[in-house]
Amino acid sequence: MNIKNLKTLAIAMAEQNNDFDVEKCEKAIQIILEKISNGIAKGDKTDIRQFGTITPVVYEPALRRNPATGDFVAKGYTVKAHFRPATKLKNMVA
Repeated sequence: MNIKNLKTLAIAMAEQNNDFDVEKCEKAIQIILEKISNGIAKGDKTDIRQFGTITPVVYEPALRRNPATGDFVAKGYTVKAHFRPATKLKNMVA
């Protein structure tokens, strides 16, 4: 299965679950992704069993060097999401 966007994921879910239509599946996926995004924005760790853990990583403000010009640029706090796959997901992919 090649899932490239939210709509194709919703279609695949609807095909496997006859009780739900595509719109309900799409809405459910959007709600889950919003909850994960909001949790990361608040600094919360999100653990999805048998899939993985998404943890926000906060980088302190610092001077960074622009490689094109060589100038130093002040950067504020930066938050990035770190994903650590669960063992079951690692085994499925390997």
